Amino acid sequence: MYGVVLDAGSSHTALYIYRWPADKLNGTGVVTQHSECHVKGGGISSYAGQWGAAARSLEVCLKQAMRDIPPDKHHRTPVYLGATAGMRLLKITNPDKASQILQEVKQKIKSFPFNFRGAVILSGQEEGV
Repeated sequence: MYGVVLDAGSSHTALYIYRWPADKLNGTGVVTQHSECHVKGGGISSYAGQWGAAARSLEVCLKQAMRDIPPDKHHRTPVYLGATAGMRLLKITNPDKASQILQEVKQKIKSFPFNFRGAVILSGQEEGV
């Protein structure tokens, strides 16, 4: 099994692919990091006012995930994006732009054959977990 997490930080975004055995022992399994990809450019909040740029910035790493995860596993691979400080600040200063960026990245991720589970702005407490 595989899972993808996009960590959309204030200064950059990174995509992490995790892997774990399908069979679990006592309901648990060992999760390992399979690969990672660092998105070129700034964090997604840095694209405020540049229609589509935040979404386009994710393409290279999402395509890398397509290569790193076996094709027969794509549709079962959950993908999550968690945005942190940069997007929290943008949500305070310009909620419309923050919402637009989230919508753009959601649509971009949904255009790939993974099991998209959501893109959210994490609170400071959630980020620390």
